[in-house]
Amino acid sequence: MNNIKKNYKRLNNVISYINNKYYIGKLYLLIDIFICKIKYKANLNDYKMFSMYLLNNKERKTLLTSGKNLVLANKLNNNSQLHIFLYKNEFNDVFNDYLKRKWMFINRKNYNEFESFIKNMDYIIAKSNNNTNGKKIEKIKVGEYDIKNLYNYLKDKKVTYVHADICWHRDEKYYASDYWRGKKKLEGGGVLINQAIHTLDLLQWFCGSPKSVVADINNFSLKDKIEVEDSAMVLFKGEKSSYSIFATNSAKIDLSPIINLKLETGENIILSKDRLIVDNKIIEIKDDINIYGKRCYGNGHEHLISDFYYKIEKKKKFEIDAEEAIVSSKMVLYAYKSRGKIKIIEE
Repeated sequence: MNNIKKNYKRLNNVISYINNKYYIGKLYLLIDIFICKIKYKANLNDYKMFSMYLLNNKERKTLLTSGKNLVLANKLNNNSQLHIFLYKNEFNDVFNDYLKRKWMFINRKNYNEFESFIKNMDYIIAKSNNNTNGKKIEKIKVGEYDIKNLYNYLKDKKVTYVHADICWHRDEKYYASDYWRGKKKLEGGGVLINQAIHTLDLLQWFCGSPKSVVADINNFSLKDKIEVEDSAMVLFKGEKSSYSIFATNSAKIDLSPIINLKLETGENIILSKDRLIVDNKIIEIKDDINIYGKRCYGNGHEHLISDFYYKIEKKKKFEIDAEEAIVSSKMVLYAYKSRGKIKIIEE
């Protein structure tokens, strides 16, 4: 729905701009935009940038519109090498001899290189690593920043989307093993509030508190056996990012939770219990902690409890307080209220 509103607003802005400047009828422009979309594979940016509303059909045929460009790119290029043209650091590496300018890709480990790079520079141009389309580009006056602060500002990567998958096995025997399990009044809910709550904590830690939620809650495997859900698909939306989760207890076996992240700078990250994959590069995670009980998140409990007692002993604030817990609790509560409709999460 939000995308439809944004596209309508863009369409209306373009039509109003042309109408005010050239006095061309709005209905005519609307029809003409759709004709150019079908006949010349032109998107809204093409229509405005090439002033297609002022061209005749013969002139329009000569334009290399976005749609035509995509067709040619798919026909003439090796798609396995497409990533070179999507990510600026890879493009610059391959075509460095032709750039004739200094550049560097900032990550979290190359401060010394950055410090040397900006030496004797008055200004730098900063942009995301992919898909800028003329946006998110900054001209920065180096002298207005402390070098370390500037580096930290540029290296911080914002998460734009996260999705988590949780597939666990909980059968009738599991729910019969204790009187509170599967009871709505005693447990409060099923897979979402019980098994998925830690992953929800992690998602909102990555992306911040959501503003709205839409959820589909079901019981697929234990109908008439438990009062709560065994599966849930939930989409949360915030001001600058969104995140989703699929959680089920109806799997045949327990699987490790998988979390996928998309960063503003273009990187794709996959996080599982024992490894991190960044743009298809596997980074092993060393875990020398003795695990007691459940393997998944069990070591997380151990760390938290140790830290909790340590903070009490040292009379320091424990980071995960009641206010932190309220955020995830609200997420679950409003997901249950959703029933397939968008719910605004109240402050």
